[in-house]
Amino acid sequence: MTGERAREYAIVLVVSAALVIGLVLLAGPWQLAEQLAKADLFLVGMAVVLYITALGMKAVRWRLLLTAARYRVRGTVALSQYAMAQAINDLTPARVLGEGARIWGVNRVEGVPIGTGLATVMTEKVMDLVLVTSVLLASVAALYPAIPLRAWGPLAALSTLVAMFNLGIIVLLRRPDIVEWGGRVSNRIARRFRGGRYAGEVESEVEKTVGSFDLARQSTWGPERSLVVIAALLTVPVWALEFARLALIFWSLEVFAPLPAVVIASSLALTFQLFLPAGGGSVAVITDILAGVGVTLAAATAAGLLSVATSIWITVPIALVALLLTGRQRLNGPSSGASDPRDDS
Repeated sequence: MTGERAREYAIVLVVSAALVIGLVLLAGPWQLAEQLAKADLFLVGMAVVLYITALGMKAVRWRLLLTAARYRVRGTVALSQYAMAQAINDLTPARVLGEGARIWGVNRVEGVPIGTGLATVMTEKVMDLVLVTSVLLASVAALYPAIPLRAWGPLAALSTLVAMFNLGIIVLLRRPDIVEWGGRVSNRIARRFRGGRYAGEVESEVEKTVGSFDLARQSTWGPERSLVVIAALLTVPVWALEFARLALIFWSLEVFAPLPAVVIASSLALTFQLFLPAGGGSVAVITDILAGVGVTLAAATAAGLLSVATSIWITVPIALVALLLTGRQRLNGPSSGASDPRDDS
Protein backbone atom coordinates (compact mmCIF):
# COMPACT_ATOMS: atom_id res chain seq x y z
CA MET A 1 0.00 0.00 0.00
CA THR A 2 1.38 3.41 -0.97
CA GLY A 3 1.80 6.20 1.54
CA GLU A 4 -0.90 8.25 -0.20
CA ARG A 5 -3.38 5.38 -0.08
CA ALA A 6 -2.56 4.77 3.58
CA ARG A 7 -3.30 8.41 4.35
CA GLU A 8 -6.62 8.18 2.53
CA TYR A 9 -7.61 5.12 4.55
CA ALA A 10 -6.50 6.83 7.76
CA ILE A 11 -8.74 9.81 6.97
CA VAL A 12 -11.71 7.51 6.34
CA LEU A 13 -11.08 5.72 9.65
CA VAL A 14 -10.92 9.06 11.49
CA VAL A 15 -14.23 10.13 9.91
CA SER A 16 -15.78 6.79 10.87
CA ALA A 17 -14.55 7.09 14.45
CA ALA A 18 -15.77 10.69 14.65
CA LEU A 19 -19.21 9.56 13.51
CA VAL A 20 -19.38 6.97 16.27
CA ILE A 21 -18.23 9.50 18.87
CA GLY A 22 -20.80 11.99 17.61
CA LEU A 23 -23.61 9.44 17.95
CA VAL A 24 -22.46 8.63 21.49
CA LEU A 25 -22.52 12.32 22.43
CA LEU A 26 -25.96 12.83 20.86
CA ALA A 27 -27.38 9.84 22.73
CA GLY A 28 -25.79 10.97 26.00
CA PRO A 29 -22.84 8.97 27.42
CA TRP A 30 -24.56 8.29 30.76
CA GLN A 31 -27.85 7.18 29.20
CA LEU A 32 -25.89 5.04 26.77
CA ALA A 33 -23.91 3.45 29.59
CA GLU A 34 -27.15 2.63 31.42
CA GLN A 35 -28.55 0.95 28.30
CA LEU A 36 -25.41 -1.13 27.78
CA ALA A 37 -25.33 -2.13 31.46
CA LYS A 38 -28.82 -3.65 31.07
CA ALA A 39 -27.75 -5.91 28.19
CA ASP A 40 -28.43 -9.63 28.63
CA LEU A 41 -24.93 -11.12 28.43
CA PHE A 42 -26.25 -14.57 27.53
CA LEU A 43 -27.95 -13.21 24.43
CA VAL A 44 -24.86 -11.16 23.59
CA GLY A 45 -22.75 -14.31 23.87
CA MET A 46 -25.16 -16.16 21.61
CA ALA A 47 -24.85 -13.36 19.07
CA VAL A 48 -21.06 -13.81 19.08
CA VAL A 49 -21.51 -17.56 18.54
CA LEU A 50 -23.82 -16.91 15.59
CA TYR A 51 -21.31 -14.49 14.07
CA ILE A 52 -18.45 -16.98 14.35
CA THR A 53 -20.67 -19.73 12.93
CA ALA A 54 -21.62 -17.56 9.95
CA LEU A 55 -17.94 -16.72 9.39
CA GLY A 56 -17.11 -20.43 9.32
CA MET A 57 -19.96 -21.12 6.90
CA LYS A 58 -18.70 -18.38 4.57
CA ALA A 59 -15.27 -20.02 4.57
CA VAL A 60 -16.90 -23.38 3.75
CA ARG A 61 -18.85 -21.74 0.91
CA TRP A 62 -15.66 -20.25 -0.53
CA ARG A 63 -13.89 -23.61 -0.26
CA LEU A 64 -16.74 -25.24 -2.18
CA LEU A 65 -16.34 -22.68 -4.97
CA LEU A 66 -12.60 -23.33 -5.08
CA THR A 67 -13.26 -27.08 -5.21
CA ALA A 68 -15.74 -26.54 -8.03
CA ALA A 69 -12.90 -24.80 -9.87
CA ARG A 70 -10.93 -28.03 -9.23
CA TYR A 71 -8.60 -26.67 -6.57
CA ARG A 72 -8.92 -28.56 -3.30
CA VAL A 73 -7.91 -26.14 -0.55
CA ARG A 74 -7.53 -27.37 3.01
CA GLY A 75 -10.32 -26.27 5.31
CA THR A 76 -7.94 -24.72 7.83
CA VAL A 77 -6.32 -22.64 5.10
CA ALA A 78 -9.67 -21.47 3.71
CA LEU A 79 -10.83 -20.51 7.21
CA SER A 80 -7.66 -18.64 8.19
CA GLN A 81 -7.43 -16.76 4.90
CA TYR A 82 -11.12 -15.86 4.95
CA ALA A 83 -10.95 -14.65 8.57
CA MET A 84 -7.88 -12.55 7.79
CA ALA A 85 -9.62 -11.03 4.75
CA GLN A 86 -12.71 -10.24 6.82
CA ALA A 87 -10.60 -8.44 9.42
CA ILE A 88 -8.85 -6.35 6.76
CA ASN A 89 -12.15 -5.56 5.04
CA ASP A 90 -13.72 -4.42 8.29
CA LEU A 91 -10.92 -1.92 8.86
CA THR A 92 -10.60 -0.53 5.32
CA PRO A 93 -13.07 1.11 2.92
CA ALA A 94 -14.39 -0.53 -0.27
CA ARG A 95 -13.68 -4.05 1.10
CA VAL A 96 -11.15 -4.86 -1.61
CA LEU A 97 -7.86 -5.14 0.29
CA GLY A 98 -9.07 -8.15 2.24
CA GLU A 99 -10.29 -9.93 -0.89
CA GLY A 100 -6.94 -9.36 -2.56
CA ALA A 101 -5.18 -10.68 0.54
CA ARG A 102 -7.09 -13.98 0.60
CA ILE A 103 -6.70 -14.47 -3.15
CA TRP A 104 -2.96 -13.97 -2.74
CA GLY A 105 -2.96 -16.16 0.38
CA VAL A 106 -4.44 -19.27 -1.27
CA ASN A 107 -2.19 -18.64 -4.25
CA ARG A 108 0.92 -18.78 -2.05
CA VAL A 109 -0.20 -21.58 0.26
CA GLU A 110 -2.21 -23.83 -2.07
CA GLY A 111 -1.16 -22.76 -5.55
CA VAL A 112 -4.60 -21.49 -6.58
CA PRO A 113 -4.14 -19.18 -9.62
CA ILE A 114 -4.95 -15.52 -9.04
CA GLY A 115 -7.66 -15.57 -11.72
CA THR A 116 -9.36 -18.58 -10.14
CA GLY A 117 -9.35 -16.93 -6.73
CA LEU A 118 -10.74 -13.75 -8.26
CA ALA A 119 -13.53 -15.62 -10.03
CA THR A 120 -14.58 -17.44 -6.85
CA VAL A 121 -14.66 -14.20 -4.86
CA MET A 122 -16.77 -12.53 -7.55
CA THR A 123 -19.18 -15.47 -7.58
CA GLU A 124 -19.42 -15.27 -3.80
CA LYS A 125 -20.22 -11.55 -3.91
CA VAL A 126 -22.94 -12.06 -6.50
CA MET A 127 -24.58 -14.69 -4.27
CA ASP A 128 -24.55 -12.32 -1.30
CA LEU A 129 -25.83 -9.32 -3.23
CA VAL A 130 -28.66 -11.21 -4.93
CA LEU A 131 -29.99 -12.48 -1.60
CA VAL A 132 -29.45 -9.23 0.33
CA THR A 133 -31.07 -7.09 -2.36
CA SER A 134 -34.09 -9.42 -2.57
CA VAL A 135 -34.74 -9.53 1.17
CA LEU A 136 -34.09 -5.79 1.49
CA LEU A 137 -36.83 -4.87 -0.97
CA ALA A 138 -39.20 -7.47 0.48
CA SER A 139 -38.60 -6.15 4.01
CA VAL A 140 -39.23 -2.54 2.97
CA ALA A 141 -42.59 -3.58 1.55
CA ALA A 142 -43.41 -5.62 4.67
CA LEU A 143 -42.52 -2.70 6.97
CA TYR A 144 -44.92 -0.30 5.25
CA PRO A 145 -47.97 -0.98 7.47
CA ALA A 146 -45.90 -1.13 10.68
CA ILE A 147 -44.48 2.42 10.83
CA PRO A 148 -45.71 5.93 9.93
CA LEU A 149 -45.37 7.01 6.32
CA ARG A 150 -43.06 9.90 7.26
CA ALA A 151 -40.57 7.35 8.63
CA TRP A 152 -41.17 4.71 5.95
CA GLY A 153 -40.76 7.06 2.95
CA PRO A 154 -37.09 8.06 3.48
CA LEU A 155 -36.23 4.49 4.47
CA ALA A 156 -37.85 3.13 1.30
CA ALA A 157 -36.03 5.71 -0.84
CA LEU A 158 -32.67 4.88 0.73
CA SER A 159 -33.28 1.13 0.41
CA THR A 160 -34.21 1.56 -3.26
CA LEU A 161 -30.99 3.46 -3.94
CA VAL A 162 -28.96 0.77 -2.18
CA ALA A 163 -30.80 -1.94 -4.13
CA MET A 164 -29.97 -0.18 -7.40
CA PHE A 165 -26.35 0.14 -6.29
CA ASN A 166 -26.23 -3.58 -5.48
CA LEU A 167 -27.79 -4.51 -8.82
CA GLY A 168 -25.17 -2.40 -10.59
CA ILE A 169 -22.41 -4.28 -8.79
CA ILE A 170 -24.02 -7.61 -9.71
CA VAL A 171 -24.03 -6.66 -13.38
CA LEU A 172 -20.38 -5.59 -13.21
CA LEU A 173 -19.29 -8.76 -11.43
CA ARG A 174 -21.05 -10.98 -13.95
CA ARG A 175 -19.25 -9.41 -16.93
CA PRO A 176 -16.14 -11.47 -17.71
CA ASP A 177 -14.73 -8.75 -19.94
CA ILE A 178 -13.97 -6.69 -16.82
CA VAL A 179 -10.92 -8.84 -16.13
CA GLU A 180 -9.82 -8.56 -19.77
CA TRP A 181 -10.27 -4.78 -19.64
CA GLY A 182 -8.19 -4.64 -16.48
CA GLY A 183 -5.54 -6.70 -18.22
CA ARG A 184 -5.41 -4.33 -21.19
CA VAL A 185 -5.06 -1.34 -18.85
CA SER A 186 -2.25 -3.09 -16.96
CA ASN A 187 -0.46 -3.83 -20.22
CA ARG A 188 -0.69 -0.20 -21.36
CA ILE A 189 0.66 1.02 -18.04
CA ALA A 190 3.49 -1.51 -18.15
CA ARG A 191 4.49 -0.48 -21.69
CA ARG A 192 4.77 3.16 -20.60
CA PHE A 193 6.58 2.44 -17.35
CA ARG A 194 10.39 2.56 -17.73
CA GLY A 195 10.18 2.25 -21.48
CA GLY A 196 8.18 -0.95 -21.41
CA ARG A 197 10.78 -2.82 -19.38
CA TYR A 198 8.15 -4.88 -17.55
CA ALA A 199 5.59 -5.12 -20.37
CA GLY A 200 6.41 -8.70 -21.30
CA GLU A 201 6.28 -9.94 -17.71
CA VAL A 202 3.00 -8.14 -16.98
CA GLU A 203 1.42 -9.40 -20.21
CA SER A 204 2.38 -12.97 -19.34
CA GLU A 205 0.90 -12.70 -15.85
CA VAL A 206 -2.29 -11.09 -17.18
CA GLU A 207 -2.74 -13.90 -19.71
CA LYS A 208 -2.39 -16.48 -16.92
CA THR A 209 -4.88 -14.59 -14.74
CA VAL A 210 -7.46 -14.24 -17.52
CA GLY A 211 -7.06 -17.91 -18.41
CA SER A 212 -7.52 -19.14 -14.84
CA PHE A 213 -10.45 -16.73 -14.38
CA ASP A 214 -12.19 -18.21 -17.44
CA LEU A 215 -11.56 -21.76 -16.21
CA ALA A 216 -13.09 -20.91 -12.85
CA ARG A 217 -16.14 -19.32 -14.49
CA GLN A 218 -16.62 -22.37 -16.69
CA SER A 219 -16.68 -24.58 -13.58
CA THR A 220 -20.06 -23.03 -12.73
CA TRP A 221 -21.55 -25.02 -15.60
CA GLY A 222 -19.07 -27.90 -15.52
CA PRO A 223 -19.14 -31.32 -13.83
CA GLU A 224 -18.74 -29.70 -10.40
CA ARG A 225 -21.68 -27.31 -10.77
CA SER A 226 -23.49 -29.15 -7.96
CA LEU A 227 -20.89 -27.71 -5.57
CA VAL A 228 -21.70 -24.22 -6.84
CA VAL A 229 -25.38 -24.88 -6.18
CA ILE A 230 -24.58 -26.04 -2.64
CA ALA A 231 -22.46 -22.92 -2.12
CA ALA A 232 -25.34 -20.75 -3.34
CA LEU A 233 -27.76 -22.51 -0.98
CA LEU A 234 -25.37 -21.88 1.93
CA THR A 235 -25.88 -18.15 1.36
CA VAL A 236 -29.38 -18.46 2.86
CA PRO A 237 -28.33 -19.79 6.32
CA VAL A 238 -25.31 -17.46 6.33
CA TRP A 239 -27.55 -14.40 6.13
CA ALA A 240 -30.24 -15.96 8.31
CA LEU A 241 -27.58 -16.20 11.04
CA GLU A 242 -26.64 -12.55 10.49
CA PHE A 243 -30.25 -11.40 10.80
CA ALA A 244 -30.71 -13.60 13.89
CA ARG A 245 -27.51 -12.19 15.42
CA LEU A 246 -28.76 -8.63 15.06
CA ALA A 247 -32.16 -9.61 16.47
CA LEU A 248 -30.44 -11.14 19.53
CA ILE A 249 -28.51 -7.90 20.08
CA PHE A 250 -31.77 -5.94 19.99
CA TRP A 251 -33.50 -8.36 22.35
CA SER A 252 -30.54 -8.27 24.77
CA LEU A 253 -31.29 -4.55 25.20
CA GLU A 254 -35.06 -5.10 25.33
CA VAL A 255 -35.41 -3.41 21.95
CA PHE A 256 -38.14 -5.27 20.07
CA ALA A 257 -38.07 -3.87 16.56
CA PRO A 258 -40.16 -5.43 13.76
CA LEU A 259 -38.36 -8.25 11.96
CA PRO A 260 -38.35 -6.36 8.62
CA ALA A 261 -36.54 -3.48 10.37
CA VAL A 262 -33.90 -5.94 11.60
CA VAL A 263 -33.38 -7.24 8.06
CA ILE A 264 -33.23 -3.72 6.60
CA ALA A 265 -30.72 -2.58 9.23
CA SER A 266 -28.46 -5.55 8.58
CA SER A 267 -28.71 -5.21 4.78
CA LEU A 268 -28.03 -1.46 4.71
CA ALA A 269 -25.18 -1.82 7.20
CA LEU A 270 -23.41 -4.04 4.67
CA THR A 271 -23.45 -1.26 2.06
CA PHE A 272 -22.52 1.61 4.35
CA GLN A 273 -19.63 -0.42 5.75
CA LEU A 274 -18.06 0.01 2.29
CA PHE A 275 -17.73 3.76 2.82
CA LEU A 276 -17.29 4.02 6.59
CA PRO A 277 -15.34 1.01 7.91
CA ALA A 278 -14.44 -0.02 11.45
CA GLY A 279 -18.09 0.09 12.47
CA GLY A 280 -18.91 3.73 11.81
CA GLY A 281 -21.29 3.08 8.92
CA SER A 282 -22.98 0.15 10.64
CA VAL A 283 -23.57 2.02 13.91
CA ALA A 284 -25.04 4.99 12.04
CA VAL A 285 -27.41 2.84 9.94
CA ILE A 286 -28.64 0.72 12.82
CA THR A 287 -29.13 3.77 15.05
CA ASP A 288 -31.08 5.69 12.40
CA ILE A 289 -33.35 2.79 11.49
CA LEU A 290 -34.20 1.96 15.10
CA ALA A 291 -34.81 5.62 15.89
CA GLY A 292 -37.10 5.75 12.84
CA VAL A 293 -39.27 2.92 14.18
CA GLY A 294 -39.71 4.60 17.56
CA VAL A 295 -36.75 3.37 19.63
CA THR A 296 -35.09 5.96 21.89
CA LEU A 297 -31.80 7.37 20.63
CA ALA A 298 -29.84 5.96 23.59
CA ALA A 299 -31.22 2.44 23.07
CA ALA A 300 -30.75 2.65 19.30
CA THR A 301 -27.13 3.78 19.65
CA ALA A 302 -26.46 1.09 22.25
CA ALA A 303 -27.81 -1.53 19.83
CA GLY A 304 -25.57 -0.20 17.05
CA LEU A 305 -22.47 -0.23 19.23
CA LEU A 306 -23.20 -3.69 20.60
CA SER A 307 -23.82 -4.99 17.10
CA VAL A 308 -20.41 -3.94 15.78
CA ALA A 309 -18.74 -5.01 19.04
CA THR A 310 -19.99 -8.57 18.47
CA SER A 311 -19.01 -8.67 14.80
CA ILE A 312 -16.71 -6.10 13.20
CA TRP A 313 -14.65 -5.38 16.31
CA ILE A 314 -13.90 -9.04 17.03
CA THR A 315 -12.78 -10.03 13.54
CA VAL A 316 -9.15 -9.08 14.21
CA PRO A 317 -8.73 -11.43 17.21
CA ILE A 318 -10.64 -14.15 15.34
CA ALA A 319 -8.29 -13.75 12.37
CA LEU A 320 -5.23 -13.89 14.64
CA VAL A 321 -6.47 -17.09 16.27
CA ALA A 322 -7.25 -18.64 12.87
CA LEU A 323 -3.78 -17.75 11.56
CA LEU A 324 -2.15 -19.15 14.71
CA LEU A 325 -4.04 -22.42 14.27
CA THR A 326 -2.65 -22.71 10.75
CA GLY A 327 0.78 -21.38 11.62
CA ARG A 328 2.39 -24.70 10.76
CA GLN A 329 1.24 -24.43 7.15
CA ARG A 330 4.12 -23.73 4.82
CA LEU A 331 3.90 -20.27 3.28
CA ASN A 332 6.77 -20.63 0.83
CA GLY A 333 4.86 -22.36 -1.92
CA PRO A 334 1.91 -24.52 -2.97
CA SER A 335 1.08 -27.56 -0.92
CA SER A 336 0.85 -31.04 -2.35
CA GLY A 337 -2.93 -30.88 -1.86
CA ALA A 338 -3.40 -28.30 -4.61
CA SER A 339 -4.45 -29.56 -7.99
CA ASP A 340 -4.17 -27.88 -11.33
CA PRO A 341 -7.18 -28.32 -13.57
CA ARG A 342 -4.89 -28.36 -16.56
CA ASP A 343 -3.40 -31.62 -15.26
CA ASP A 344 -6.68 -33.39 -15.92
CA SER A 345 -7.03 -32.20 -19.48
